[in-house]
Amino acid sequence: DWLILGGAIKRPIHFVMDKGFASLPIMKQIAGQEWVIPIASEKRDEVAYEQAFVSIRRKIREGWLVGIFPEGHLTADGKVDFFRKGGVEKILERDPVPVLPVAINGLWDSWFSRQGGAALAKKPRRFRARITITIGAPVPPEEATVAILEEQVRELWQRHPNRP
Repeated sequence: DWLILGGAIKRPIHFVMDKGFASLPIMKQIAGQEWVIPIASEKRDEVAYEQAFVSIRRKIREGWLVGIFPEGHLTADGKVDFFRKGGVEKILERDPVPVLPVAINGLWDSWFSRQGGAALAKKPRRFRARITITIGAPVPPEEATVAILEEQVRELWQRHPNRP
């Protein structure tokens, strides 16, 4: 998702992503370390968890866009999964900024999805896909709860649901 968004949106985005994924050599080559904010769960790596929020705060205060994926993982069924609590609230508590809800459609049966096996580990079924990115109106920070953002992303996603 970060690769699609990063390529489609003209303004540079710093993406928050799992520390293990972000540290893969191919990720360092594709994204470059300056565009990735690695994170781990607080239980798995408390230092990486806290450092991620320090980096997010710095990027926001410097005027950068920060992209987060509140589901925390790739979808297992091609649909929007539930949003995890904690990250969005923690960011907005420290830096109340508007949030842009975004839905990406068209990746479910691609090489990047979990359909038919692990992402990036199976033979690609196709080399071209019609991908749709739908961006909602900015949500003011005082209204940007996990429940509201999840609802808005689900509504955006329904405009162009994945089709087999």
